Amino acid sequence: MLLWSQSFFSASSTCFVNVRNGIYALARNYSAADSIRQLLKTKGFPVAGIDKYAADAKRWLQTHTPSAVVVGSELIDATGLEMMRIVREKHPKARRVLYVCETDLDYAKAVLDEGVHGLLSPDALVDDLIACMKTVMAGGHYVFGRHREALERRFGTRAFLSDREMEILELVKQGLTSRRVADRLHISIHTVGNHRCNMMRKLGLQGPKALENYVIKQRLPKR
Repeated sequence: MLLWSQSFFSASSTCFVNVRNGIYALARNYSAADSIRQLLKTKGFPVAGIDKYAADAKRWLQTHTPSAVVVGSELIDATGLEMMRIVREKHPKARRVLYVCETDLDYAKAVLDEGVHGLLSPDALVDDLIACMKTVMAGGHYVFGRHREALERRFGTRAFLSDREMEILELVKQGLTSRRVADRLHISIHTVGNHRCNMMRKLGLQGPKALENYVIKQRLPKR
């Protein structure tokens, strides 16, 4: 359950984010969902609604277009992962954030494979939530520190990348240009570019040769 105190906030750190139709907050009970709503509103994030049932969320999503959906825990009638899939199917452009227990690494990996943009621990602090929302609303990906460390130990780089991204990363390691990668995988160079951008966001890389430098330094795990 997420029950945070607003005393964690300071007015000087208020963040104003341009979100189209607000954020939708979900949790196992209304108290927890309302805590998320209050915390986000205090930081300038508009919140469009809260719920605790996936069935109610499905109906809400039929008539609303959230900019982001935050699921604070498993819902009464659905897992967090199931809810993330529902959101993706109905609103693929919405940013998705989920709280996952860090001891369940296989589940956390499944969440990342689903394409969830933000991953937090139930004991994450308010500052972690705000940092996560700033990152995902700016188009990036956020994985809570202990989650990232544990996932890297268990899965290596593939913890954060899709199978296709790992395939491209391996070809980059072999020295192939984006054009040659596109030819090898029978996809457009534009698609390769999109994958490269996504990989750089997920891995926190910047710069024109950042991906090439990364694969030189990293020992890529076997798929």
